[in-house]
Amino acid sequence: MLAAADAFSYLHLLLVAGVVILAVGEKAAVASSNQSLPVSARLSLCGGVALYVIGYDAFKWRLGGQPSWLNATAIFVMAVLAVVTANLAAWAVCGLVAMTVVALCVARTLHALRADNERTPAAA
Repeated sequence: MLAAADAFSYLHLLLVAGVVILAVGEKAAVASSNQSLPVSARLSLCGGVALYVIGYDAFKWRLGGQPSWLNATAIFVMAVLAVVTANLAAWAVCGLVAMTVVALCVARTLHALRADNERTPAAA
């Protein structure tokens, strides 16, 4: 019971904060889509996604799951993108962030399917 209270009260805030921070970066990107983004906007875009993924892993861990190397990889990619995209247009940075999120979702889905197939014996 305490784990659920922790997860849904404190750790849930990380998820919400990540979405809000991402929205701030998206607003800056929409305002100047063909120009390169300032460091604050890139940090908002990438940091918002990273904070959400950190919150997701913390939420899952508090409820008895294990942290995921897939999520750690996505957090690392967001950190790299925040640094190396200084000269790219805002739309390109948004595209790279979105592609990373989609790749994470696909990888999680494939990983879950593989785990389900290993637990369930094949029908003969």
